[in-house]
Amino acid sequence: MNRRTKWIALASVIFSISGLVGCSSTRLGRSVPAATAAIESVDGVADAQVEIRNSRSGFTSTWGVTIYFTPGDDFNETDKKSLFERMLRIGWSVNEHEIETGVSIALADDDPTVDLVQIAEDSGLPGVRRAGNSTSRFTVPSRALEDEFGDWPGRT
Repeated sequence: MNRRTKWIALASVIFSISGLVGCSSTRLGRSVPAATAAIESVDGVADAQVEIRNSRSGFTSTWGVTIYFTPGDDFNETDKKSLFERMLRIGWSVNEHEIETGVSIALADDDPTVDLVQIAEDSGLPGVRRAGNSTSRFTVPSRALEDEFGDWPGRT
C-alpha cells in the first residue's frame, strides 16, 4: 500500500468513527430545564420544577422523572385529565437518561387538603399509581406512558 492510499484509508476510518459518534449523541426530546419551562407554561400551573431521579439496587440503576408543581389560580377550572396528560407527555420527553421507572407528578408543597391521587384517578388517567400513603404524589409507569404516548422520545 502506498503512502497516499494509507492516508485515504485512515481518513475514511476517522470520518466513519466521527459519523458514528455524532449519530449516537443526537437525542430527541428535551432537557430538564426545557421540560421545566414547558410545564410552567401549562394552564393550571403556577410554578414547576422537573427533576430526574435515580434509583439504585445493588448494581442496577434506573431512572425516572418527577414533576413538582404548584397549582395556579385556574387549577380548579382546568380539565385535570388534559393537564396531567400534558405534564406526563412533557416529563416523558426528558432525554437526559432513559426513563425506566416512569413519571411522577407531585405537589411542590405537600398540601393535605388536595388529594392529587384522587383527582388523577377521577380524571380517568390510565396507569396511576399512588406513591406510598401520599395523596400529593402519583406515578405513571414507563410501560403505561409508552402505551399512551409511544416510545420514549429520547431514544437515539
